[in-house]
Amino acid sequence: MILDFEIDKAELEQARMHDPVLADMGVLNHTTFLMPVRLTVGGLLLFNTSTGILYMAMAADAVGQLPHQGSIRLHPPGMTLLFSMHEDEAAIGVLGSDLTGREPFVDVLHGWESFASKVREFLLEEFPGLREHAQLGSWFRRGDIT
Repeated sequence: MILDFEIDKAELEQARMHDPVLADMGVLNHTTFLMPVRLTVGGLLLFNTSTGILYMAMAADAVGQLPHQGSIRLHPPGMTLLFSMHEDEAAIGVLGSDLTGREPFVDVLHGWESFASKVREFLLEEFPGLREHAQLGSWFRRGDIT
């Protein structure tokens, strides 16, 4: 699985104009940090579009629950992702698309967790104050050693 993003400099400048440290969680998840994100599962490109990198990163916890839930839906800005378990494989599709990628669940989870770490590091480098955000600070501090 490949889940990655590109830095959108204009989006970063926009975020700097509206201090994200003071922003509500919903704003940060759905209208801030919208950057080009690409998801490939089982060699199939499911999407390559602008969406919320923070929302996608924080979804790693939900993806980790997939074997227990059996299926989940994620609602990043601009789309709905459908996940289901089939034995040890995760099937991921985009609502409204005929495309469904399948890959071993452990690979999907590892890819999502790696994406989450990359997003966390990137956003903390750009906005170090997010460690102290009232609603999301603990998520941003997960990588801290102290």
